[in-house]
Amino acid sequence: MVKQEDDSLVLCVAKVMQIRHLRAILTIFEGISGLHVNWHKSCLNPVNQVTNMQILAENLRCQMDSLPTKYLGMPLGAKNKEVEV
Repeated sequence: MVKQEDDSLVLCVAKVMQIRHLRAILTIFEGISGLHVNWHKSCLNPVNQVTNMQILAENLRCQMDSLPTKYLGMPLGAKNKEVEV
């Protein structure tokens, strides 16, 4: 048995119905492809102000995280380090 690991980054609007559709799409993907989404390692990261994070994470059945964070070793959401002259 070959173990495959693929990371994905999905962007969507912070609405419950979008999260439910995303969960359904990924569940169908699991059934068709035979691959497994590890929901315990999956994280929901808000961009800007998201007031219903707990509800969204419960619907997706994943963890909540926050920015800044790292994705595949690259920083996401970190402040731009411009040099002032």
